[in-house]
Amino acid sequence: MEYARECWQGGFMSARLEQKQASENVTIREYITDSEGRIVAAIVDIEELRRVEELIEDLSDLIVIEERKNENRIDFFDYLKKRQARLYVQAGTDKSS
Repeated sequence: MEYARECWQGGFMSARLEQKQASENVTIREYITDSEGRIVAAIVDIEELRRVEELIEDLSDLIVIEERKNENRIDFFDYLKKRQARLYVQAGTDKSS
């Protein structure tokens, strides 16, 4: 997530996304082939699998950020005020009391 924030703040998301994709190759320990020698599977260390899972999550976050960059924005503190007001209404309490 920190990587996504860094890319968004820098305003160079697509270039960084391409750079990250190019620099993050998967280290495969062993290939599994069928009887005709075609690769059908690969074996990777569990640490490598976790790293790839995190990479996929980061890239997904970047895609969502890119898709939403032109949406209307609301100030974070305004959002918190509205959310807090809704919570008080749902709980049946009056914040001013």
